[in-house]
Amino acid sequence: MDASQFHKLRPCGRLETYSTARHHLGFYNNVSLTATYVTSSDSAIPIQDLLFAALQHVVAGQPNLSAIPVNEDKSFPEVYLARLPDVDLRRCVEFHTRSYPIPRDDDVDTELDKVLRQQHCLNFKSHIPGPYWRLIITSFPGVSQVLTASWIFHHALADGASAIIFHETLLEGLNKFGRAPMEKAERIVRAPTIPLAPPLEDLHPMTITWPFFLRAVAGSLVPGYFKRAPWTGAPIAQSPSRSMTKHVILSAENTRKFVARCCEQETSVSAALSVLLAFAIFEVVDPLADEINIGMPISLRPVLDLAERQMVNAITNHTTTFRRSDLSDEDGDQDIWGIARRVKGELTHEISKKGVDSPVALLKYVSNMGNFFNEKVGTQRETTAEVSNLGVYRPQMTDPAETIGAPTRSLQVEDKREMWKIGRMVFSQSANHVGPLISLNAVTGGDGCLVMSFSWPQDSPERPEGDERTLNPVPVLVEQHILHFLRGRVNEAD
Repeated sequence: MDASQFHKLRPCGRLETYSTARHHLGFYNNVSLTATYVTSSDSAIPIQDLLFAALQHVVAGQPNLSAIPVNEDKSFPEVYLARLPDVDLRRCVEFHTRSYPIPRDDDVDTELDKVLRQQHCLNFKSHIPGPYWRLIITSFPGVSQVLTASWIFHHALADGASAIIFHETLLEGLNKFGRAPMEKAERIVRAPTIPLAPPLEDLHPMTITWPFFLRAVAGSLVPGYFKRAPWTGAPIAQSPSRSMTKHVILSAENTRKFVARCCEQETSVSAALSVLLAFAIFEVVDPLADEINIGMPISLRPVLDLAERQMVNAITNHTTTFRRSDLSDEDGDQDIWGIARRVKGELTHEISKKGVDSPVALLKYVSNMGNFFNEKVGTQRETTAEVSNLGVYRPQMTDPAETIGAPTRSLQVEDKREMWKIGRMVFSQSANHVGPLISLNAVTGGDGCLVMSFSWPQDSPERPEGDERTLNPVPVLVEQHILHFLRGRVNEAD
């Protein structure tokens, strides 16, 4: 069925068009949030039936899941969102069998990295007339108490906070239908008629001040005159590269220590991660590279008039600069924590503005989003890296310390019925062909472990000596630096 025949919902907003244009060009494919689901008892219901029933519950309450962008090759206001008449869950759910059980504690799940690497290299163009999301379920044969669910989605339809909502609602469905006998779940779900949330630009005034506007204009006309160009790797290649994806894990104990250390130093986890990422990048790039910049997405959801569980794409961004000389080892760790406090201050100030002077507001001056991205090919990237932190998932009705990546003991709620819980989470995204060279995506799941997933472009035949080999050590370096600071704290206590 031709997508033009589907019911038209509304035009895509500017931020949504930013995502549809990137997706159409193959410059940015998708975002993902993975969650490990754990229960303490075997269910009489086949897991596929239970998952399909739970997904019916999710789709029925979230109109974004039956909406698809149409005319992605065009720009605002010609690209729009349309409603699918129904959602065939068989087209968007895949069941994969693991070759070994889900690792425990802080062991890295290399099978999950492989799945995510494959998924982040796939767009949604082949999905028509299906939805622009998919759910990848991985489990180990004979183990029905643990499964991993990776929700892969088009960024125009949702942001990271919306991905948390997806998993919370899926968890509700698993527990709703897992408590009582049920008939075989339908695989085709009728799309709900619930209205979509308006685009971000209709939810927020997008106010910009004259100083902000003039700086943006001056920077776009003569960027090198007003500030030094940061190191951003090789110029943007003609063809998009495949995504490299790797995650590292802090144990729950080390996560608590790291959070406590950040609090002691009067900074935040997001700010500290940005500094540690900058430190790691400076270790692997050309010693002559003396400056990098890192973007940090900020959710605008707290200042918007939205229902508590309404999916939207509502983010702005703050970019901060790091200099090699500021991150030298000469003065020990104190300099790094001082810079982390500076970054936290910048983020706090940006949040206090409640979306005023958001870079998103400048998108209205882009007449053709496709041309906007194509003109970046062959030029230097504007941003070196990105740090996106979803924060802490807080399970309901249970102590996070009891919810782990794999079950160790029976978990029950007040009514004594066995329930599914969310344990470990992994937040990831595809490589950004014209955006930040490397991204650090963080989330702390119900198991209390901080997981950091890194994405960067793979070298291609067009550019065999690109940035892949340079960036490969970065994930491990960031993890090592965190552990170094924790060991330093222990030594101080001695």
